[in-house]
Amino acid sequence: MGAALALAMLSLPMGALAEARFDAPAEFTGRFRVGPEMPGKPVHSGDGVRVQGMGLVPGQSVTLQKGLAVLNPGGPATVDDEGNLSLGFTLPEDAETGLHKLVVIAENPSTATVIDVKVSPRIPLSGEDLFSRHGVKGAAGLYQSAYSAASDALFVAASSFRPRGSTLQKLDPETLEVLAEITPPELPEDLRQ
Repeated sequence: MGAALALAMLSLPMGALAEARFDAPAEFTGRFRVGPEMPGKPVHSGDGVRVQGMGLVPGQSVTLQKGLAVLNPGGPATVDDEGNLSLGFTLPEDAETGLHKLVVIAENPSTATVIDVKVSPRIPLSGEDLFSRHGVKGAAGLYQSAYSAASDALFVAASSFRPRGSTLQKLDPETLEVLAEITPPELPEDLRQ
């Protein structure tokens, strides 16, 4: 067996053993954000994962690996002219919960880093039958609410920065219908900062 392996190694072209280039080392300056394909949700086994890179070198080729398995379909992805990259892949159905290490390998210039993908457990809802849910589209930028027993009303505050403005609404606590609304006047120019 050993002789066969030695003979196979000798039959390889010498270039195959020395393909790696050792150009000037490059410092990894980019950063990555790893999250679910559907924003606002946890990552579970079988879900899509989105890896976004920022601050990378435009034109770099990037490969994402878990061990020796390449995760980006279609081969290496290319960083855009602004230094950004977006890669997606799907976790296997049997992926275990926890932090999984992925290796990001970049070429031109050559560098690498390790990032984490957090796979969360599936936890079923509990007590859902005790509640009812009712939703309506509210004012843009809702950020605060308070219930008044004296008025039997729900008061909500909203602030929208595009376009600038704020609103205070009085809602029916059962139907969430807007009963009253006030929009304060804009601040004078000398008070804005």
